[in-house]
Amino acid sequence: MRHIVYKLYYNNSIYVGLTSGSLKTRLYKHKAAAKKSNKPLYKAMRLYGSNKFKIEVIKRYSTREEAREAEKHYIEDLSTLNIIRPSSEVLNEIKSLEQRIEILKKLL
Repeated sequence: MRHIVYKLYYNNSIYVGLTSGSLKTRLYKHKAAAKKSNKPLYKAMRLYGSNKFKIEVIKRYSTREEAREAEKHYIEDLSTLNIIRPSSEVLNEIKSLEQRIEILKKLL
């Protein structure tokens, strides 16, 4: 199975995510969620227009564990303006409360 770390972006707004499916399907799911969710990513998609957001592969991995580690790395390295939060899966793997707080501060 393939695991893809991807970025969803428009202008300076970047979201880094992980999927085991196709990027086309993942983008479709983001666009559908944007219609009803009040998460920051989806608010941005409604504000700018979800069709303006592009999705592309950052890197493919053979295991989910490798992909999760890479996702954390890219979230930090790309300083993903993160009006967007890392997945709960990623936050759950960060054991230290201080690390969680620092990541969330960067994202808000």
